[in-house]
Amino acid sequence: MLDIIQLENLAPMAIVLVPLVTGIVEVIKRATAVESRWLPLISVAVGAGVGLLIVGLSVYGAVVGVVMGLAATGLWEFGSKASK
Repeated sequence: MLDIIQLENLAPMAIVLVPLVTGIVEVIKRATAVESRWLPLISVAVGAGVGLLIVGLSVYGAVVGVVMGLAATGLWEFGSKASK
C-alpha cells in the first residue's frame, strides 16, 4: 500500500523523470520511422521502464513511471500547441 512518504517523493522524481522520458522518446522518434500516433504509447512504455529502473521493481515504480510517461506526453503536447 502506498503511504504518504512515497507520495511525497513523487514531485522530485517528476522533475527528473518527465524531461528524461521526453528526451528518450524524442531520440526514438528521430532514430526510427515511427508514426506520431504511437508516440504517446511509447512515452508511457518508456516512462514505465524508467520508473521501474529508477524507483525500483515494484508496482509503485511502474505506476510512477506510467504517470511520468503521461506527464511527458502532456508536456510535449502543451509545448507543441503553445508554439503554434
